[in-house]
Amino acid sequence: SEVLEVRDLVTVAEVTTSIRGLTVEVKIDHVVVGLDSPSVINCDGLHTVTQASLTGPIGRASEDVMREVCSAINQAVGC
Repeated sequence: SEVLEVRDLVTVAEVTTSIRGLTVEVKIDHVVVGLDSPSVINCDGLHTVTQASLTGPIGRASEDVMREVCSAINQAVGC
């Protein structure tokens, strides 16, 4: 996105194999996104980091998954 091209800081969500079944977790098909184990995007584990600290993508989420992530973030922050 054009925003990412000009920002030094980005907000990221944790991807974890610790699946708790919470509404703030988004299940992802680990095989499709290129992970070794069943995982979730943990939307109550948000962090702002420098782009330079990121080594690169570990996979790619579909538009449907990203809509679920937006909904889960709303749950996590109480919107």
